[in-house]
Amino acid sequence: MPNHPLNNSYLPSFNIYFNSDEADISYSDAEKFYFLKQSINCEENMRILIGLNSLTIPNTVYNVQSFNNSITIDDVEYTIESNNYDSDTLTTELNSVLPISVSFNDNSNKFTFSHTSAFIINSATMAEILGLSNDLPTASGTSITASDVINLSGITNIHLKLNNITLSNLTGNGIYSPILASVVNDSNFSDYIFYQPSEIIHHMIFASRINFFHFTLTDQNNRTLELNGAKYNFTLTISFIYEPEVILNKKLIQ
Repeated sequence: MPNHPLNNSYLPSFNIYFNSDEADISYSDAEKFYFLKQSINCEENMRILIGLNSLTIPNTVYNVQSFNNSITIDDVEYTIESNNYDSDTLTTELNSVLPISVSFNDNSNKFTFSHTSAFIINSATMAEILGLSNDLPTASGTSITASDVINLSGITNIHLKLNNITLSNLTGNGIYSPILASVVNDSNFSDYIFYQPSEIIHHMIFASRINFFHFTLTDQNNRTLELNGAKYNFTLTISFIYEPEVILNKKLIQ
């Protein structure tokens, strides 16, 4: 008897429990390979269904990371330390690194950059964080206030990507996506995210055999997460379904 409502085959549904510490190959904290000692197989007239059953992971991703921690002033790039900042600590860090002064207005939530001599902010990987996305490159001046408010919210979603198996999911521009599930980051920094959907979304794949899994955790902008050594675990549910034409033929025979 099938033990999942979607499973209409004679093969039983089952769970696979993954622990980040138990990966066979780890490219990073967020990219893992797991090789199965027994492959998952189905008959030619069946399809395999995969769904994310649960995910438990601590929110250890800094809001300033290696890809968004630099600012270029007068053609010289300056980099701040990757960390989890608030407006006060970020202001202090910027003033310790940059050759100009940085102040923060609590009422407007905007940064102002100033100096005794004229300067230009050429570019910044942290432009969105600083509220400078619509200002760069700036005009030469002794005082520059960002047009936008700061954004220290960090990641909004964690995407669990299944890289070695073709899924039928699409991105907004119609490109096939390996994202198995998108988990909303609803926890504060250093707190745990406990994800267990009320209904598991199953994805039908076209392979009839799975020998290994290659997972990557990314943020909402497809950037691999920098987890700073965090450990996590997740569970996949595997079920099986007959292809629609098989079901139709069975009904015709009956």
